[in-house]
Amino acid sequence: MRKSDGKLRAWHVDRRNPTNVKHTKMAISIPEELKAFVSRCVASGRFRTEDEAVQEGLKLLRDREDKLEDLRRDLQLGIDQLDAGQKSRLNVDDIKQHGQQILTERQ
Repeated sequence: MRKSDGKLRAWHVDRRNPTNVKHTKMAISIPEELKAFVSRCVASGRFRTEDEAVQEGLKLLRDREDKLEDLRRDLQLGIDQLDAGQKSRLNVDDIKQHGQQILTERQ
């Protein structure tokens, strides 16, 4: 990753790429505080390069967005079922147990 004009210029050529994932170039601008955070992550040894730190952050963002999409889909299903008159009495213990089961399956 090269730095110029306060921008992180990211491109990744990883000779240790065992999965043969293709990397592309992307120029991004980030606030100074995030740039300092990325640098601290690398300096601490948590990541070998700034690229790796930024990639990990993007993977976490992607995972969060996927979970939000799942939640939106589940909510819409519930709304559709209510609109269709598919109602049932609620049992708090059953709801808790079902929620725990879903959480366990998603981990």
